[in-house]
Amino acid sequence: MNRPPPNHDRPMPLWRHLEDLRRSLLWSLAGIAAAMIGAWAFRRPILAFLIRPLSSYLPQGNPGLTVLSVTEAFFFYMKLSFWAGLFIASPWVFYQLWRFIAPGLYAHERRYVVGFVFFTTLFFLLGGWFGYAYIVPLTLKFLMNISSEFHIMITTAHYFTFFMHLIVGIALVFELPVICFILARLGLLNARFMWKFWKLAFVGSFILAAVITPSGDMITQSFLAVPLILLYLFSTGVVLVAQKKKEPAQKESLPVETGNG
Repeated sequence: MNRPPPNHDRPMPLWRHLEDLRRSLLWSLAGIAAAMIGAWAFRRPILAFLIRPLSSYLPQGNPGLTVLSVTEAFFFYMKLSFWAGLFIASPWVFYQLWRFIAPGLYAHERRYVVGFVFFTTLFFLLGGWFGYAYIVPLTLKFLMNISSEFHIMITTAHYFTFFMHLIVGIALVFELPVICFILARLGLLNARFMWKFWKLAFVGSFILAAVITPSGDMITQSFLAVPLILLYLFSTGVVLVAQKKKEPAQKESLPVETGNG
């Protein structure tokens, strides 16, 4: 639905924001539910994909994950289908997010919907892939080597929590360029500010890597911190580009004042 340009003199009432938020959440959940049904049909291939990073570190003869009750497998597959559905439906979810923030944008800025959905999905999936391909195997290798003197029995609940903590955490962090671009377009962030605090961002990248990775070893943390630093520098460039486009766009989209009667 096309909405009028933002009126900064008469802001939208709180109840209207809450209504838009409720609508976006419901449509997002509907999309995730639909994708979840499809993921349930392929739950066994998805499970094989999930434990692939773990299988090479298990002792010979270890069948894999363990369930501790007759209902645990069912609830595990439900959670697995939900998170798989979230990644599958991520373009739809990000589109609903765009619909929620669109009323606060000018008409020409709403035309960025395709770019917003594309890049948020791209960075989200890229972060998930990076976590799956590199961070999860490195973390598992460290933890499994530490546990080599013990009998290893990994439950579905513990492994799934460990796995999704890494994947979702890294996927969200990879949204930094998109978030910085939006803040720059709204005039809340500039490249000079980001460059001024690059040293703080450098230290913060290692702190964030330590929070995301549960292994605690410096190798895994450094392997994640370096891409985070590069991501910050890339985001600084994105903000610089957004700033250069902002001033001409503002001149073209100044609200037109209309008199009454």
